[in-house]
Amino acid sequence: MPRRRAERGVMDEVVGTFAELPAKVGLVTAGLLLILANGLPRLLGTPGTLAASMSVAASYVAWFLALLVLLGVVIGVIRGWLDRRRFDSFDIDQLTWTEFESYLAEYYRRCGASVTRRGGGARDGGVDLVLDEASGRRIVQAKHWKERRVGVVALRALWGVLHDERAQGAVFVTSGSFTPDATSFARGKRLELIDGPKLRRLVAEMRKSTGAVALTESDVCPKCGRGRLQRKLARRGAHAGSYFRGCDRYPACNYIRNIVADASRV
Repeated sequence: MPRRRAERGVMDEVVGTFAELPAKVGLVTAGLLLILANGLPRLLGTPGTLAASMSVAASYVAWFLALLVLLGVVIGVIRGWLDRRRFDSFDIDQLTWTEFESYLAEYYRRCGASVTRRGGGARDGGVDLVLDEASGRRIVQAKHWKERRVGVVALRALWGVLHDERAQGAVFVTSGSFTPDATSFARGKRLELIDGPKLRRLVAEMRKSTGAVALTESDVCPKCGRGRLQRKLARRGAHAGSYFRGCDRYPACNYIRNIVADASRV
């Protein structure tokens, strides 16, 4: 029984990992595993030898892993489509707590972050999302509480794992509100608090900006000629809170373009 539980854990880990990664990464990985599965029996040993038997067994493992990776890709594509549809069609009060996390993941993706869903738990401070952005890494905890207010205890737990997560900041998002003690605790720290009204305002601003600028993902970076321009949100500096377009090959290419300048050209 313990071994079967461990095997299910490995399977879930492989599928879950590739459901979060870009589809092209999963497809390339699955292709390499299939090449390995077909090539091992031909390269290692002659028929009837121990090496040949081991190579056949290894090829079956590679086939199995390739199928798990492809399953993760399919799940990731479907999940991404559902996340985009939910974000464009629903208000936060219409969501369940799991849908709320997916909603936030889509929001931060559209802000230009690379998002990894973690799933919160008491032992990790309740980290639900990990954001890898141009400015660094941030961790996010989400609470879909319509009536209850988030207190200082939950914020202390999230703040306490900041160093262990090697993050430069943290975000606590709730569909409800924060207590005065929680607001006081976050003041002066790299801890952003987003309550229900603020989240609705941020989402509305994003939708308005997206519709006005009519961004496309096919724009080629004029600096490197290889990357594509993506819409991102400035988190720091003089232009914090405004949107810009940057090359998706950052930091290899640091080209940025102000969206206001883009709008005058549309």
